[in-house]
Amino acid sequence: MKGIGQFFDKFKSGALKEIRKREIISAILKSEIGIDVPPEKISFGNKMLIINEGQTVKSEIFLKKQKMLEKIKRQLPNLVINDIR
Repeated sequence: MKGIGQFFDKFKSGALKEIRKREIISAILKSEIGIDVPPEKISFGNKMLIINEGQTVKSEIFLKKQKMLEKIKRQLPNLVINDIR
């Protein structure tokens, strides 16, 4: 029988992977649009990257969306993102 610590390690490693994905995407956004988007404002849903920021940031992202999608696919090949909103 496995200890409870090993059980919770599964959740911990999954959470760390999720945080790391968001940090990578945040860095890509910073390099492309020059605006720092905190990882907690980034979420995922239905093959979509959702940025919970103001309209100014969303407009900047829209202008460079295709280039950012390509960078995300290169740096996170296991993550399927078809659109940014």
